[in-house]
Amino acid sequence: LAAAATSHKYLCLAVASVRSGRSVNDNMLRKIAPGSTVTVLEEAHCDGHHRGRIGEGEWLSIRTKLGNQLLEPLFKHASSEGG
Repeated sequence: LAAAATSHKYLCLAVASVRSGRSVNDNMLRKIAPGSTVTVLEEAHCDGHHRGRIGEGEWLSIRTKLGNQLLEPLFKHASSEGG
């Protein structure tokens, strides 16, 4: 059976730090600039942060624990019903 996790495209609203793990304390690899698009492969919650995995060992915050939205779904108004 295929994994239930699906990839979703997100628009970066603010500078997002890409880290080597799920935790915001993991090593920072790079930053993603506002206006960039990323594909989130997996989502998780860690230490109050809503985190997204964009690659092998590459995690960033979708929303911080303070409620700051860093990424928003690119097609948030698109219907999720497929044909």
